Amino acid sequence: MMAVEITKVRENLTACMQGYSSDTQRSFLNENVRKAVYLNANLLCSNIFVFKKPLDMEACYIPYSFKKINWNCAMNADEEWIFMLNRHEYLLDLAEAYADSQDQKYLDGWKRLIFDWLEHNPYAEGKIHTSWRTIDTGIRCGSWMKSLVILHQSLQDQELETIFSSLREQIIFLKDHYLERYTLSNWGVLQISGILQAVMVCEDLVPKEIINWAWDELKRQSDIQFFADGVHWEQSPLYHFEVLFALFDVYKKAQILGIASPVDLETVIQKAADAAYYMIYPNGCLVPQHDSDYVYVDAVYEKLQTFRKAKLPELFSGSESGNFVYKTEENFVSLWNGWHGSGHGHASLGHLNIILNGERVLCDSGRFTYQEGPLRNYLKSVHSHSTVIVDELPFTSIKDSWSFHQLGKVAGNRVKETSRYIVMESSFYYNIYLVQRTVVILKEESIVTVIDCVDGEGMHTMKRYFQLNPDIKPEKQQDGWKLTGKKQVTYAYFDDIKNTSSQTGLSSAQYNRLANRITLVDEKESVHHGAGFAIFSGKPLTVTPNQVKQCGAEEYPPKENFLSFNLKTDASEYDIYFVANETNKGERIYKHNDEYFYHRLTISGNGQKEIIL
Repeated sequence: MMAVEITKVRENLTACMQGYSSDTQRSFLNENVRKAVYLNANLLCSNIFVFKKPLDMEACYIPYSFKKINWNCAMNADEEWIFMLNRHEYLLDLAEAYADSQDQKYLDGWKRLIFDWLEHNPYAEGKIHTSWRTIDTGIRCGSWMKSLVILHQSLQDQELETIFSSLREQIIFLKDHYLERYTLSNWGVLQISGILQAVMVCEDLVPKEIINWAWDELKRQSDIQFFADGVHWEQSPLYHFEVLFALFDVYKKAQILGIASPVDLETVIQKAADAAYYMIYPNGCLVPQHDSDYVYVDAVYEKLQTFRKAKLPELFSGSESGNFVYKTEENFVSLWNGWHGSGHGHASLGHLNIILNGERVLCDSGRFTYQEGPLRNYLKSVHSHSTVIVDELPFTSIKDSWSFHQLGKVAGNRVKETSRYIVMESSFYYNIYLVQRTVVILKEESIVTVIDCVDGEGMHTMKRYFQLNPDIKPEKQQDGWKLTGKKQVTYAYFDDIKNTSSQTGLSSAQYNRLANRITLVDEKESVHHGAGFAIFSGKPLTVTPNQVKQCGAEEYPPKENFLSFNLKTDASEYDIYFVANETNKGERIYKHNDEYFYHRLTISGNGQKEIIL
């Protein structure tokens, strides 16, 4: 590179540094972030690697050390460790520690790692599945650029020339190995983001046609990868965040350097940032839906300051993606019923996550590993999610780590909110059965009612799984289940407690971490139609079935046609009336306590009757 080019590169990096400084100062006000940066930077100075950042895609909490680094060695026998090692995201910790302390050891550590990689890990065809995968190469380019923004002033011209020469090689490698399918993949965005971050700073790094191609490809990706509700198509909160921040990195550099982007990144990022808010529990942790981890991300989300809105609605109705969320400071209920997306999707149509009074009650089972085997398949399966299965025939069947034998089909979703209630209703089906799940949230009471109906010709066995947070200790009582958590007690009630049992299963809150968990199972037989309810409450309840009469009939309607029950707390009382199947014999009007009913869902709360559906 000629000297004038290095001068321009330094000017651009300095301009980017001004934007970085405010972010870093704000981030370092968080003492936990500060401690984590210094801890990891000190480990790296001794060639010790541990991957436990909130958005580390394949975390490893066990430290491993090298005397001499082998960039193609999986220290824990999982090839994902190699991928993490070669993304170089940890270099940012060394750069931030140096910028904050001006301690030379952090700069020396940064130089040692990056120049060791340059010397000992040149491209070779055999490395395309290890240290030179395309996704990791794109991330590595972005990691280098973010680091260079922070400490470029401490590097000599020759060092910058060497680094940008490698960046040129890596970008040309990415262009030559780019596949059409990357347009619909997080792989594609992470590659293009790395390319654009480099070429915006060094404008003549690669031929102009490569730069134009990268911008055009980013537009194609932005147009196709997000649903209209802002959710990333792969349906994983973790990868939603990865793609969101990759776009944000490009947007921010383009803004600072005054580069006109052909992509309306501001609109894409705004929608994705709004959707991301509902992927975070009230405690600041990521919702571990599909291939995601239960990790604290609120400090990361803070970096989107310019896109964070002061107030978002409590209800997110993602009808395009199939994500429905109710979020307050203490309560969180999410229902998913959408397309499975990529191989990161799990067999989880109708799956529920529930937090009541700050206690996580129902949650996803996580992922643990991407390595092929029964454990990976089990954690992706129907049996590891809070949903319904009929006759042990899973609506979605797992083939291997990244594919399915068949996928369940979404029949429909709808959401209704009133001043006192929220109802989320989803339907899905497999060849011989249809499942309809209706979730009723009593906003004033921290009570969630789950009504499930199954339709299928003949006799069937309906199983409902409720995956408890591993911290929950369940105790079966005469009228329901007492679920004791770390902070709160939750109570679960069923239409027939005798049909419920508990079984031990597995859960993985974070990649490479595994724990036991308890699953509540409600099992019942049905002929043609089956129905049942479950109630989760942050306070003890008295639950009593209502004796509803069908007008003109002497017998009470079967519960597979009409479910009704009374809920009492110390201070409140509610009657819920639910028509599971449209009446085709006799009168279509029903009666209870001198009140008449026809509609699908009616709630009488403290004397106020509302027709909801």
